[in-house]
Amino acid sequence: MKLILDSAELTTALRLVARRVPTRPAVPVLAGMKLTASGETLTLAAYDFSVSARAEVPAAVREAGTVVIPGRALRDLARTLPKDGTVDLTVEFGRAHLSFAQTRVSIPVLPADEYPTLPDPAPAPATLTGRDFAAAVHQVAMAAGTDETLPILTGLRLELSGHQLQLAATDRYRVAYRELPFEGTGRRTPQSVVVPAKAFADTAWGLRRADTVTLALPRTEDQPLTLAADGVSFTHKPLDGGSYFPKLRPFLPTEFATTLTVATRPLVDALNRIELVGERNVPVHLHADPAGQLLIRSGSSDITQLTDRIDGCAIEGEEMRIAFNPRFLLQGLRALKCRTVQVNLVSPYKPALLHDAAADRAALRYLLMPIHIKEGDTAAN
Repeated sequence: MKLILDSAELTTALRLVARRVPTRPAVPVLAGMKLTASGETLTLAAYDFSVSARAEVPAAVREAGTVVIPGRALRDLARTLPKDGTVDLTVEFGRAHLSFAQTRVSIPVLPADEYPTLPDPAPAPATLTGRDFAAAVHQVAMAAGTDETLPILTGLRLELSGHQLQLAATDRYRVAYRELPFEGTGRRTPQSVVVPAKAFADTAWGLRRADTVTLALPRTEDQPLTLAADGVSFTHKPLDGGSYFPKLRPFLPTEFATTLTVATRPLVDALNRIELVGERNVPVHLHADPAGQLLIRSGSSDITQLTDRIDGCAIEGEEMRIAFNPRFLLQGLRALKCRTVQVNLVSPYKPALLHDAAADRAALRYLLMPIHIKEGDTAAN
């Protein structure tokens, strides 16, 4: 196997694919990256039986062939390759030799015949912008669960319906829901899948600079979800039991007793202070005063106590006191990334709905369960 590659193009491909080389592979050969040279292309691939990655790089192929090179070595090498020039790759006598500038690197290879077959990517019916897609996935995935005893809740649900991509995640204590329009053939019959949220968010983030991203959901149980952009494609194996993942959109309330509109920055600053100074696992109490003040309190006389106040809020409806997990509330505000947040309250005992006050219905909706508090604590404000 002999070929010549552009150094910059090889570096980009290595960085994208190396992220998917498992650090603790199920079989030793999966610790490697598979390189296949044929025609005028070098294809790089990584796989861990759940997620696969492929990237194609133009190459001057002198001798076609396939080799598996340790992924860690290639990942580290990508950090040192020059921005300009070419890289010569030759494989012979069980070693891969890479030459660039005045440098020559020789790496022992892994048995290529033991590398498993990667799943075939599906044809992609939906096209989205890379930046918008990555941002939407990042916003929603943060609400996914981390409890491996409830694996389905560690997933992110994607549904193609009409010309909308719907994304949803929950850990039982909060819900994140977002819609994103896509170009392509609309879906008369909704098509959905649940994939591991953490891995999928990492893939989406890696494609954030792509002009367009194409997405295909599996049509059969044995097909993977496919993402592709700029000569790179990824497949994600769906989680088992996806049909048991709850449809979260109906949980979003539409009628409210109190609507609070507040500048996000002061609220985030107050919650940051609570996180730094306050006690762990102590609720944050919010008091929405119709006079236009939001009173914030955490702690009690027995432990560290912090109080804060935000003036100039727009408050419609009833006076309301409610308590939340401060970490979950802060994560939701950070995910919204807005100047002004609207907090819609039904009652002190029902979930609150947060969203960007200036955004439309397709933007992120963050539903947060309150913490039930005693009457004495409620009146303390």
